This record gives sequence, structure tokens and C-alpha cells, in this order.
Amino acid sequence: MPVYPTPDSFANNFSPIQPLGWDSPHEPGINPAPAEDGPTVSGAAFRQYNLMSGLLSPTPNFEEQDGYNPFTNSDELVGYEPWSTAFSDSRSPQQTAFIKQGIDNENQDKKVLSESGLTGVFASIAAGVIDPVTIASLFIPGAQGGIVSRIASNAAIAAGGTAISELALSQQQDTRTISESMAHTAAGFVLGGMIGGASKFLSPESRISAQSEIANSLREINGSGSVGAMNVPITTLAQETMQGPKVVNKVMNMTPLGRTMDSPSVTVRRTVQQLAENNLTTAKNLEGIATPAAAETRVRIWARSEAATVVTANEGFAKFRAQGSAGSKLDFSEEVGRAMRRSDASQNPVVQETAKALRPILDDIRNEMQSLGLLADDIKLNGAQSYFPRMYRQGEILAKRDEFRNILTNWWYRGGKIPQEELDIAADEVINKITGALRPQDFTHAFSVKLPGSTKSRTLSVPDELLEPFLESDVRYVLQRHIRDAAPNIELTRNFGDSSMERVLKDIRDEYNDLIRSLPEKFEKEHTAKLAELKKKMSKEDYENLVRDKLATMDEKMVDKLNKEQGRLQKLMSRDEKDIMAMRDRLLGTYGAPADPSNTFIRAGNVLRNVNYLTKLGGMTVSAVPDMARAVMVNGFRKTFSAYGKWLSRSPAWKAGREDMQKMGTALDIVLSDRSRALADLTDGFAQRSAIESGIDHATGKFGNLTLMNQWNAFHKSLNGINTADIILSASKSDARLAKLGIDENMLSRVQQQFSKHGKTIDGLRIGNSSAWDDPAVRSTFESAVVKDVNNTIVTPGIGDTPLWSSSQTGKLVFQFKSFIFGSYNRSTVGGIQAGEAQFYYGLGLQLMLGAMTYAIKNTLAGRDVDYAPEKLTLEGIDRSGVLGPLMEFNNTLEKVSAGTLGLGPLLGTGTQSRYASRGVIGSIAGPTFGTLDNLRAISTGVLGGDFDKEAIRATRQLIPGQNLFWIAPILNKVEDTLD
Repeated sequence: MPVYPTPDSFANNFSPIQPLGWDSPHEPGINPAPAEDGPTVSGAAFRQYNLMSGLLSPTPNFEEQDGYNPFTNSDELVGYEPWSTAFSDSRSPQQTAFIKQGIDNENQDKKVLSESGLTGVFASIAAGVIDPVTIASLFIPGAQGGIVSRIASNAAIAAGGTAISELALSQQQDTRTISESMAHTAAGFVLGGMIGGASKFLSPESRISAQSEIANSLREINGSGSVGAMNVPITTLAQETMQGPKVVNKVMNMTPLGRTMDSPSVTVRRTVQQLAENNLTTAKNLEGIATPAAAETRVRIWARSEAATVVTANEGFAKFRAQGSAGSKLDFSEEVGRAMRRSDASQNPVVQETAKALRPILDDIRNEMQSLGLLADDIKLNGAQSYFPRMYRQGEILAKRDEFRNILTNWWYRGGKIPQEELDIAADEVINKITGALRPQDFTHAFSVKLPGSTKSRTLSVPDELLEPFLESDVRYVLQRHIRDAAPNIELTRNFGDSSMERVLKDIRDEYNDLIRSLPEKFEKEHTAKLAELKKKMSKEDYENLVRDKLATMDEKMVDKLNKEQGRLQKLMSRDEKDIMAMRDRLLGTYGAPADPSNTFIRAGNVLRNVNYLTKLGGMTVSAVPDMARAVMVNGFRKTFSAYGKWLSRSPAWKAGREDMQKMGTALDIVLSDRSRALADLTDGFAQRSAIESGIDHATGKFGNLTLMNQWNAFHKSLNGINTADIILSASKSDARLAKLGIDENMLSRVQQQFSKHGKTIDGLRIGNSSAWDDPAVRSTFESAVVKDVNNTIVTPGIGDTPLWSSSQTGKLVFQFKSFIFGSYNRSTVGGIQAGEAQFYYGLGLQLMLGAMTYAIKNTLAGRDVDYAPEKLTLEGIDRSGVLGPLMEFNNTLEKVSAGTLGLGPLLGTGTQSRYASRGVIGSIAGPTFGTLDNLRAISTGVLGGDFDKEAIRATRQLIPGQNLFWIAPILNKVEDTLD
């Protein structure tokens, strides 16, 4: 389906003036030979839950081989150890191979059912309904008489029937465990007792459904499962251990991702991989076990809905102006927003058509939230004819507080007898809630207060029409904010059962408590083993002397060691819990939230960070040149330059692949500027919306296009995404890389089935066309894998990549522009070393070369001399490439603060690094905001002192937005030289 509504999706004549193209039809390609069909959901259910499947598939006769024993050769049953008893009757290699194939088929059936959602549930119910034992049990008469006898009778019949069925199925299926059979039998007993005398009113379908639900609940109680949470493989601490040298991995401990992946708790390691996007290779990936898709990656896929909002609104505005209507883009967007509060109706046909085109975006969000229980199925509208998120213009409310209060009190009163004073108090409480919210939509239903002297809360369902002057109506702003708020809640709930992650946090605490409780026994065993070893090496007399003289001391040391270890685990539990909650809150956008977002200093800090971006990152595209090497490091020379060739030759494969990427929610930077904002640390949503703040935010979004950074990002994300998708779709089997991306052997088979049905091959490139896939689980896994790999290749920092202190209000000022440094180390350097592929190392050489070239280009544009000494080019290449991440950042700061006397540059005689050449000492230590304030100081000193010298001129230039754009900087350099 398209990422945004098209004219065919609603009944009107709206047609965009100039569509972007990612929804345009592709030329038909040639499909590859169809992949072998895997198990269907219905077939898997029939084989798992119906006795007839075994009766219809009898075991063939095998010729016995004299002296054959499958247990003689240790390699014969590798990978099948959990089901070793199934081979006890095997009398030939052919029979062993047949049993192995049966086990593989059963495991694949179980996986298909577990990943098929409701389809698998209904298929299992249907298979159970037509099971012979189920049908027969319906005709067994139960006891008559009182309620107790009916309950007991029905419980016994149900349990007996289920037990017979389970006994037969366990004989047919080698992988069916005793615990599964006991859970189903217990479920049958419970259900039968619950039905009691009312069983005659219950259909077979309902009975099987209820029994399955009870069995699942019993298994969840036993296995600590959680409804709504992602089903992940049970792995060990060793399997969740990162690959690569420990010294390389330890540097990551500055970030929450690195610390949690080094945790002694396996639950913590599993959780962080489900939460934060990463490029880590673990031992389980080498075994073919997939890393689950992170909630962060899935949140990023929601960017396609954001892009749909912007593109649809912009196309509507183009038609609005084409028909001769007056007004700005903001005026049009606000008209569309007002229409969406009024059942998408407007007197202007283009406004109405645009509102209807945007409605499916809100519907999709609502449907997702309802399916996960985040919204009630029977949700009722409050204050409007149709749903449109209510977001308050907090600045307007503060400026016209009395007017807003009167609207509330007048509506609240409506003929009642509540004293005006009490109404005013209640209204002020509501206003304080709204204006003190982290975001303007945090209190969309804030009108619930308790009146003084009243025992009941009173809710004000004030119509949106009355509040409209104080509500945001800009449809682009409102829908984008709504998506950014809803998506994290949806994906956290999908992965963990609820957005607070309380269940997982409890599991973490429980595991740590178990570790702490097990320490005495562990230490006692170690102590006993040590004494036994000493006893073997010593004479009886010496050993007795040791026991008499030193045993007490040894015991004291053991107790002291035990106490220290318990204290260490307690601290690690607190640290891990803090890190997990911090990454969760970063995803939700609430970590480091100020107590009062309307505070002048908080808002000034937000504005200054945007100003820093506009005045200091004009040359960011040149700095991104080393990105070209990342493609080689991940996909190799041949794959990378083949994709470049498709682009240069204007191959239809390039156009189709780019559109496919945009439908997945990546390569949308021209519309959303998302990577540029992430690199500039401008991703929080605490800013209030005054005219100045709105204007600067708008300029920030457009600035990435002026620098050409957005175009650069979109191009390279498309190129690498196309390659990643092609690699997955052409793979004959899963490997460590695909497992790291979330695709194991079974999932790869299902992906290729979907590709054979819906994909196409154009000019040698496989185009998945995943938006048309009919298996939601497979589509989600495939798209998450591609988007994850794109964000790791074209480094886009995430919630686990930066130190927690960088999210504080002061940290945001000091740390600005440093996210890439940490993200590059975590995702590029560590990820590449852990993967251990040859292409990473020769790609690294290319990256260092491009880093050195970037140094030469930047110095030339800035009018500075280029030092071509090998030592200088090497150091600059390392620095500009980001390969050493925070280590080079610390070195550069040290060089600047020490005036070039300390650090790698002075040590090698190459001077300080060029990246810090234009920064003052204050800016180097305290970040660009304090550097900006230092520039203001220099200007003030020059003006007041009457000596506007070179320093003041330089400081003035550095406050001009776009002053270092690569196509403007040379001109300003000459102007600056003239003024000197």
C-alpha cells in the first residue's frame, strides 16, 4: 500500500500536481525462479493440533543396517541433542535422516504459527475443532444433578479427552514436550470445570478457543511470558556476549548501550537489543539465532507517515494556489487542520480533499493503538466532530490567560450553581497543567479537575471550535508531532507488552536478586574446592595446621569477598535499570525533560542550539565525504560501485529501489531532514511555539537542503538500502550478518516466498516491493532489517549511542554536534570489528583516505594552507573519518586547551587538528553555545572599546547563518580579508 493516500484511495477527484514518484508504478521486471514453498499456516496448524495428520502420513519402512547406532558417532546428532530420545529406535542412517527432517518440520511449523499472529490462532482452533477426539468428547454425557457434580464431570471429561489427544500427538511429534501436553491437559480440565452444566450452550469452536487461551496462559505463568510482548528466543549469557576484542568494546561503556551489553544479566542484554538500534554481533548470531528488531528501528519506520503528511499537504497547497486561492502555506495548512476537526469538511474543495487524503494517517495510528490496547475500541470523540489531535498554543494561552479562563468557566457553568470563585480556581489549575506540560499535546484531555469543596472530579469537554484560537491547527505540525508521540508508545508496547516496560524491569530485578542470593552457595563451593585442592597437595599434618591456623582467616576473606560481590551486583542492577529506563525515555522523548519547559532559559537554550546549527554546519556535506567509504566497509567494492553504476546509467532499477526505500521510511531526508537534525542534536520536542521559535525551527528544516546534506543523506541511504535489500533477497541461506539484522534461516525462507509473489528483478537488482507483501510479520522483519542496516551504514545516532549526561539541559549545550562521534564509533568501528569481514578493513583504508581528502577540501575552502605531510594526512584522516570516535574528540580538546603542547598532533609534530581550528578554547571545552556567547563578548568588546579588530570581525562572521556554506564561504573569506 502507498505510504500516503492517493486519489484512488478515496472518493474524490483530487490529483497531485507533481507527485514525488515513490508511488508511481514500475516497469514490470522478470521474477526469479520461485522459491520452494514453506509451510502454510493452516498446514502447520493441522500437523500440530490434529491426530489425522499423523494417520495420513505413516512412517515408511527402512532397511535395518547391522550394528548401526546413531549415538556411536558424536557428530551424528549435533544440533538435535534436545530430542535425542527420538533416535533411540533408529536402525539405519536413512531412518535417522527421516527423524531429523521430521523434527525440522515440526520446529518450522511451530515457528510459523508463533509468528503468524491471529491467523495462527484461528488456524490452530480450526485444526483442533475437527480433531477426532474433540468430536467424540462432545457426545460423552456428563453427570446430572447439582452444580458440583456437573462441574466435576465436565472437568473430568474435558481433561480425559485432552489427555488422550495429547498422548497421541506426543507419540506422533518428537518435539512435543511434556510441559506442553500437561499445559493443554490442565487447560482442558479448567475449561471443563468452568463450563460445568452450561457446556451444551458452547460451540466446539468456542470450546477449543477457550482451551487454547487457558493453555497459553498456563505456559506464560510457567515461563514468565507477557501478553503483547515480543516472542524472543531464550538465550544464555554466553550467547548474548559481543564478539570482538574486549578493549574495543570497553570504550562503548561511556554509553548506555555499551554498559548494558556488558551486563552480568542476560535479561538486560536481551532487553537492550529489543529496545535500542545497534550494529553489534553477538555469539548467538554466529549460531544463526536472530537479533530481534529494536523498538527504535520500528519507530524510525514511522517516518513514512510523517513524510506522507508533509508531501500530501504540500501537494494540496500547490493545487490550492493553482486554482487561484490566496494565502500562505501556513494559512492553507491551518485551514486543513480546521477541516479535520469538522469531519474533513470545508467550503474550499482542495482543503476538503487534502483533509480526506490525510485522514487515513490518523486512522492507521488509531487502529494500531487499539490493536495493542492503548486505546479503547469504543473510543468516543471529545469536543470535535471528527478526531484531530488537540495541541495547545501554550504561548498564546499565557499571553491571553484571562480570555482562555473565561472560555473554560463559561462552558463549565452552563446554567449550574457553582460559585464563580471555584470555577476560576479550577480553570487556573487546568491552565497551569497545559502551560507546564512537556509538550503541547501532553494534556490533550487536561480538563479533569476536582472543584473545591466537591467530592467528584468534573470534566470539561469544551468544543474545539471554542478553543480554536488557542489550538494548533497547522496540519503538518500537529500530525508530525502526533506520529512522533504515538509511534514510541506503539512500538514499546509491541516489543515489551507496555510502554513503561515495567514487566521487563521486574524481570531484570528478579534475575539480579537470584544472582545475589546464589552467591553464598557459589562461594561455598569455590571455598570447598580450594580446600580439597590444598588437601591433595599437602601432608595430613600440614593440612591440619592450615585448618587450625589459617582457616578462620580464609573464612573472613571469603565473607568479605562475598559482601563486596553482593554490593557490586546491587550497584550494577541500579545502573542497568537506570540505563534501560533512560533509553526508553529517550525513545519517548521525555529523558532530561525540564521541570518547566516554558522557562526562559530553557527556551533560549533551544533557540541557541538551532542558531548554532544554522551558523556552524554549513560545511557538513563536505565533512560527510567519508560516508562513501561506509558503503564499501559494509557491502564491498563490487556491490557498492555496481549500485553507483545503476544511478549513473539512470537504470530503472535505481528509481524502483529508491521508491522502495522511501516506502520503508528511509531516505526521506529531503522531506524530513531527520539525519541532519540527529547529527545536530535537535531531536527533542520541548520547545514552545512562539513566532520566533517556529520561524527558526522552519529555517532549521530547510537549512539541510541548502547545505545539500539532505540530498546527500537521501542518496546514500537509498544506495545502501537497495544493496542491503538485494543481499537479503538473493541469500541462499542465513549467516551472521543476516542474523544480526533479525533474519534467521526460517525467516529468510518466508522473505523469499514473499519476494517470489510480489517482488521483481530489474537490471539485476532484486526489488522487494515489500509494501505489497501479505504477511505482516515478514514485511515488518524485512523492512526493519533494511532500515537498521541503512542507519548503521550511514551513521544515524540513536538512543543508546551517546552518554546520558548529554541529554541534560547543560549537556545538550556542551555536547552539541558530538553525537556523530559516539555513534560512528559504536556503529561503524565496533560493529565492523565485531563482524570481522575483510571488506571492513579495506573499506577502512578508503575511509581514512577520504578523511584526509576532506581535510584538504575544508582547509582550501577556509583559505588555510594544506599540510601534505604523511603524518598530518594520517592524523587528519583518522580524525575526520570518526573511526576512533570519542578518543580523538578528547585528544582534540586537549590540544586546543593546551595551546598545541599536548596531544597526538604535538607528539608527532603535526600541530593541532584542523577540525578545531576555528573554535575558541571556551567553545572547544563547553560546546558551540558557549562559543557563540564568547563571540558576542568579542563583538561587544570591539564595539564598546572602539577597536573592532580581527577577532571582532571573525566573531561577527561566525554569527551569520549559512556563513560557512561551501558555496558562500569563499566569498565571505575575501570580504573578511578585505576588512582586516
